[in-house]
Amino acid sequence: MLNIKGNPSLQNLDCRSCALQSLDLSGNPALQYIDCSSNYVLRTVDVRPCLSLFRFTGLDSVETVCVTAKQFSSTTLNVHPNTRILIQ
Repeated sequence: MLNIKGNPSLQNLDCRSCALQSLDLSGNPALQYIDCSSNYVLRTVDVRPCLSLFRFTGLDSVETVCVTAKQFSSTTLNVHPNTRILIQ
C-alpha cells in the first residue's frame, strides 16, 4: 500500500510497473495525473478529494476507484468495464 496524504504540492504520480495493491492519495489538492500502467496487482485507488485531478491511466486491473462527485464529473477514468467506481 502506498499512502500519500495531504501533500499540497504533489501534481503527478508515476506508478508504472510497480507492485502496489492499494493507493491512497486522498487530500492532495494539486494532484493532476496518475499513471499506473503495467501495475497488474493494483486493486484499490482512493483520490478523495483531490479536486484538481483530471486524468488516470493504466487502471485496467483496478477493482475499486473512490472519487468525489465533483471529480467524477470532470475526471477521465480509463478503467476496466467491471471496475466499481465509488462516488462520495
